[in-house]
Amino acid sequence: MQEATPATERLQRDAFAPPPERGLGPAATLAILVHLALLLCLSWVVKWRDQPVILTAQAELWAKLPPQTEPERPPPPEPPAPAPPPPPPPPPPPAPAKVTPAPVKPVPKAEPVPPPKVINQKLAEADIAVQKKKAQQLADEQAKKLALEAEAATRKQKEKDEAEAVRKQKEKEEAETARKQKERDDAEAAHKQKEKDEADTARKQKEEKEAAAARAELEKKQAEAEAARKAKEKELAARKETERQRKELEDRIKKMAKESEIKEQTEDLKKRIVQKAEAESSAQEAASNVVAKISDKYAASIQAAIRPNITFTDTVVGNPAVEIHVKLASDGTIISSAIFNPSGIKSWDIAALRALDKTERLPKDETGRAPPTMVITLRPRER
Repeated sequence: MQEATPATERLQRDAFAPPPERGLGPAATLAILVHLALLLCLSWVVKWRDQPVILTAQAELWAKLPPQTEPERPPPPEPPAPAPPPPPPPPPPPAPAKVTPAPVKPVPKAEPVPPPKVINQKLAEADIAVQKKKAQQLADEQAKKLALEAEAATRKQKEKDEAEAVRKQKEKEEAETARKQKERDDAEAAHKQKEKDEADTARKQKEEKEAAAARAELEKKQAEAEAARKAKEKELAARKETERQRKELEDRIKKMAKESEIKEQTEDLKKRIVQKAEAESSAQEAASNVVAKISDKYAASIQAAIRPNITFTDTVVGNPAVEIHVKLASDGTIISSAIFNPSGIKSWDIAALRALDKTERLPKDETGRAPPTMVITLRPRER
């Protein structure tokens, strides 16, 4: 693993390098076949060199040569285990030149000579041993080279496998990162969509509330306008009723004037008022007595309350007075008013009644009470 660390780091640095080449099976098979052929050639060379080298010399043969013992052949080197494809092998070394023995010329039979010296045989054996040693060294070197090449190929294949594993792991991590990123993007998009939906819902609810408030405000204004209209109509109706009553009063006054019965009706009205005042309680009797005997200060306050409401532009001779009988509530509100003694000028009498209607309420006396009834005298000009 320590040897594969630089390759792994190099592949991690170069993440965008093209993928490694594939299809090593045919090349590895071819390399193994070539190496087997080379080993067979080496074995054949070693076997050929095992043949004894016969050194010939011209001599007369007188007796048989001693038998030459053939040296033991060394076992052929074991072929190395198959390995991944190595680089092309170097060309095989040239085979040694074959020494062909010279033809022996037949010689006439001569006297026997001594056997050849043993030194020639020893030299041949030494040469054979040297050749075997060289062949063995060559085979060892070739086997060592094959082993190194196989180890390099194994290491290279291991690095490729580790690089492929790193690439696959990186692709897996990138796919996992992309998946997680997609999940985060989807979750963020769903969150944004949820926030948008909530915002739309809140906006719609707000718009509905504002529309409902606007409708309620419009209905309220319409109701207020309707109430104001009804109040105005009611006020107009009240004014019309008041005007009708005044017209009826004017018509009655005109009728009374035409029939010359005004004085008689006035006297009758005075009698009824006196009888009613006498039938009331002692407190009312006291108040009735006050009607005739109101103080100048209280009379002046009554005149001050009524005078601003008088509207009379006619020119009259003198300063005629009209006496009006008035019924009051406990707080001074005018309940009713009627002419008790007319002035003789109809326009002034009507103007005095209208002034009382506009006044609506009279001030209280010095004791803080308002008399239930009183007779008020009004003139066009103050004295």
